[in-house]
Amino acid sequence: MLEVEAVGICLIFSAVNPNDENKVAEILRREMPGVDISISRQVNNIVREYRRARATVIDVGALPRALECGQVARTTLDVTEHESLPIGHAFYTHPSIQIAPHIAWKGRGSNNRLLGIILESLNAFARGAPLRNQIDLSRGY
Repeated sequence: MLEVEAVGICLIFSAVNPNDENKVAEILRREMPGVDISISRQVNNIVREYRRARATVIDVGALPRALECGQVARTTLDVTEHESLPIGHAFYTHPSIQIAPHIAWKGRGSNNRLLGIILESLNAFARGAPLRNQIDLSRGY
């Protein structure tokens, strides 16, 4: 049976009105004592739902342990609990964590590069050739 260690709560528009998120957290704290509860409004109080949700569900306390034990091989974070990590934060020097700006994927020519990768992958698939950028669960990514 899976043991719940943490729950992230991110309800739409909770940055504007936190009442529902607070109520869900209150119920979970009562029903699941000892489980870490993260509330999106407290983690990242902005009205950008997707960005706020990502910051809420990343368990920054558990991530280094998951990396050390091999549960996660490596990660790139473009959103963290605090929008800018403090100077000297351990994530900056961790060998398996890369911190990237929100727009790290986007730059001059990025759409053409992305289209090229997609076309190359489609052609390789049609020929039965190996694909680039495959998910390798045995390596953790």
